[in-house]
Amino acid sequence: MDPLLAFMLLFFFGGWLVLILIKKKIDKRESSNPEPVVRWIMAVTGWGVINLFLVSWWFNKMM
Repeated sequence: MDPLLAFMLLFFFGGWLVLILIKKKIDKRESSNPEPVVRWIMAVTGWGVINLFLVSWWFNKMM
């Protein structure tokens, strides 16, 4: 396996694990304040964009 691909997969799944743990911490609080949820959604969106960029760059490098 390409070491770059292995790093990208580790980065991707590790990041999702961290985001899920943060979400569980937010859910435990059950606060009426929507701000942490909005921040979490922004983090997930940013994470998706970073991963999309990495995957497209990797495919371009391979082709």
